[in-house]
Formats: sequence, C-alpha cells, structure tokens
Amino acid sequence: MSDFHTPGAQPPGSVPPKKKMSGCVLAILIVVGLFILFTILGAIGALSGVGGTSGNVAAPAATGTAAADATAGAANDGSSWTYTTDKDEVRNATNSFASITSDNKVDFDFPYNGGSSLQMTVRHDHRGDNVYFTISKGQFVCGIESCSGEMNVDGATRRLSLSTSSDGSYDTLFANGEAGIIKALKTGKKIIVELPFYQSGNQQFTFTTAKGLTWPPAKADQAAK
Repeated sequence: MSDFHTPGAQPPGSVPPKKKMSGCVLAILIVVGLFILFTILGAIGALSGVGGTSGNVAAPAATGTAAADATAGAANDGSSWTYTTDKDEVRNATNSFASITSDNKVDFDFPYNGGSSLQMTVRHDHRGDNVYFTISKGQFVCGIESCSGEMNVDGATRRLSLSTSSDGSYDTLFANGEAGIIKALKTGKKIIVELPFYQSGNQQFTFTTAKGLTWPPAKADQAAK
C-alpha cells in the first residue's frame, strides 16, 4: 500500500483542526447574550415591584372608607347630636339618648395610646335625666365618692361635680346637676369639657355643633325621624 495520500486529507486517526470563530460572529453572539441578560433582569425588576412601592415612589391615594374617614376628620363631620332610643321591656317604657363625639382626640400613654375621643351623652330613663362622659380609650381618676371637672359652653364656664359609674367602670363619669347642664346644652354650639385622667392629669375635649341639644326626649325622638 502506498504511503502517499490525497493532498488536504487527514491521516487516519487524526483529529480535524478546530475552525476559528470569526470576529463578526463573536460580536453578534455577545450582543444577543447582552440582550437576553437585560431582558431577564427587566422581568425580575418588574416582578419585584408588584408587592409594593419603595424608595421615592408615591403610594396610591387613599380610597373608599379610609379616604372618607380622613375627610370626615378634617371637616369635623359627625360632631353633632345623635338621637337614639331603646325599649325597657321590664317597665314597658322607652329610654332616650342624645350623644355627641369630641372634635379632637387626646394621646395617652400605653396601653391607651393611639388617640382617644370623648363622648358626651344625655340619657332619659325611669330614673330621670343623666349626663355622662365616656372615653373611647383611657381611664378616669376619681375619688371614692366624687371628683370635679370644668365645662365651657359658648364662653360661659361652669364647674362639674362628677361621680363614677355604679358598675365601677373607669371609662365613664356621671355629672351631677344635670338639669343646669342640659339647659346650657340646648343652646350650646361650642362646648369644651375638662376631665381628670389617671396618670395624665386634666385633659380637654371640644365639641362643636350647628344646632344645640334637642331635649326633652319626645322632641329628640321627632328630631331623629
């Protein structure tokens, strides 16, 4: 057998030499690779932004109930007398209530922090008329029998003689001399009440209403309809 072989042919058992990649093809591959990389990174960034906002991105504006509550607080909406009744089944009688919530809130220490409002209520039941104050979160401080506060109705100040609730609740105080207070509330448009609180001293709450208290209960019932 001859040792000669066809020019250009590889000897038996030899490995063909690798072809070198041209510079143009290499550049195209790099561009394509970078495009794919940036596409993947962009998709990851979009997914990470779905869960919420970060940095200087503005949060969505409040909607629904939250927005309504914010608007109501700014305008002091709801600061007017609200009239309700319930039935005393034992005595076959109707109990009447008129209540108003303070415009402002007071911040107490833990565990009552977060803002507390005061509700003033006028009640008529089989015992007669009562005026009492209820704090949404907090604790009044009062002596064994009584304590005192202040009330200003349209610029006229009166001293309040107060007593605790018969059930021992620390979030409610009853005012004595209710007849005089109710008379003042019938024409009062701006009422400021100062009451004593546990470890917080005297705190003031303001009530504003376009119309004074409608009382006695029969007239209040008609106003509520």
